[in-house]
Amino acid sequence: MHRAPDAKKGGNAQKRIRICIDRNVDSESLIFDSSEKHLGQELPEITVSLNETEKEYIRTARIGQGQFRKSLIEGYGGRCPITGIENEQLLIASHIKPWKKCTNAERLDPCNGILLSALIDRLFDQGLITFEDDGSVSVSSLLAESDRKRCAIDQWPRINLKAGSRQYLQFHRAVEFKCT
Repeated sequence: MHRAPDAKKGGNAQKRIRICIDRNVDSESLIFDSSEKHLGQELPEITVSLNETEKEYIRTARIGQGQFRKSLIEGYGGRCPITGIENEQLLIASHIKPWKKCTNAERLDPCNGILLSALIDRLFDQGLITFEDDGSVSVSSLLAESDRKRCAIDQWPRINLKAGSRQYLQFHRAVEFKCT
């Protein structure tokens, strides 16, 4: 970013903002919202001020997330099993049991994942759909009939799931799925 031609001093505005935030905001209250996912990379809940051990953990976790995503892309043939979308920018390595509720091992377990297109991922993360052990979809009554039709949910195929996914799907159905 360039400075205005008439600017005399200042520069480093970002540094001043950071100092102001540090003085006025409790850094412990600043965490990433794990429901905000971009391109399939969900971040763990972390605070702004991290020590070296925590930073190393985050670096390792991010590497693990890349491996998690890669294994799902390979396992699902590079496409969403529902929509058939193959553009990797539109595919999300979705955790069946949400990241924030997982142990470290569960976070990186490929059986805890499904490669989904963005819309399907959002429906799944919001608990508006879930999958049965046989790969068929169940739809929450909270999803309006008009939206069900727009998404053509009644035409969705059953998806092939790993046997190890069953425990995570049971969790999703019991805890995340919004059935009424």
